[in-house]
Amino acid sequence: WYQRRVREAVVSTQSTGKEAQQQAKNCWQCRPCLGNSYSNTTNAAECKQCEEGTWSVPDNTTCSNQTTSLHLLEHPYGRVVLAVVLVFLLLILITFVLYLSLWNSCVIIASGRDLATFMFPGM
Repeated sequence: WYQRRVREAVVSTQSTGKEAQQQAKNCWQCRPCLGNSYSNTTNAAECKQCEEGTWSVPDNTTCSNQTTSLHLLEHPYGRVVLAVVLVFLLLILITFVLYLSLWNSCVIIASGRDLATFMFPGM
């Protein structure tokens, strides 16, 4: 996969004489632009930061406007999460209906029905 790259100096400080002259010819090493930055020229000296409200495109050649979209039901995992949430909401609703239908039973009265009624909306 091709990415725009910028040059980075990698000269060794321990080189002397002919070794240093040889390294001076090849002291640039290209690295990809990372994060929210881009380079619109090959072998640029540095990456440019994208402006606020934009991000770099996958090949890091330019920036584009940020667009956020939520596609919960288009993905299978989104459907599974939604189904699980609906099942648990249904179970809570059934429990509350049973609780109200047994309002005057000994078990509900002994459990502190006023406090339990207050706690049900928190579920």
